[in-house]
Amino acid sequence: MTKKGAKFTEEHKRKISLALQGRKSVCYWKGKKRSEETKQKIKQALQGKRTSKITEFKKGITPWNRGKRIDMKKYKSYGNWQGGKTEEAKRLRNSIDYALWRTAVFMRDDYICQECGDKGGKLEADHIKPFALYPELRFAIDNGRTLCELCHKQTETYGSRSHIKNFGGSYF
Repeated sequence: MTKKGAKFTEEHKRKISLALQGRKSVCYWKGKKRSEETKQKIKQALQGKRTSKITEFKKGITPWNRGKRIDMKKYKSYGNWQGGKTEEAKRLRNSIDYALWRTAVFMRDDYICQECGDKGGKLEADHIKPFALYPELRFAIDNGRTLCELCHKQTETYGSRSHIKNFGGSYF
């Protein structure tokens, strides 16, 4: 390859010209036109062959997904969908009201875990009455307490929904 803009001597240009004599140009995409003869040869070569996407399969070969239409009614997860409940909970937990409630609970408890008495560390604001069962108490400061991560995991309302059922309500 030569550098772009390189200057060749007249002798060098003549040698290149002699070397390229008799060769057909292959660069059709650089503005060169195909002759009618070449177009006919290409047409004959491609005759009977598909040039677009193949939509049919060879005889005797069945694609892996033929006849396997996905029917969402067969899946239990489709029947358990409850109208975007998760999105609502995420929106509430990322709201300014939730951040203010959390900060108010921490300040009231002086950033001290109410179970073990540790100050600072990884603190979490815990709802005494579950967030999901008592929507009217979600942002009530009386319904919150400051707990360290370990103490929060030991509460009966942490994580699993089976513990929430002990409160006499159901999550659903």
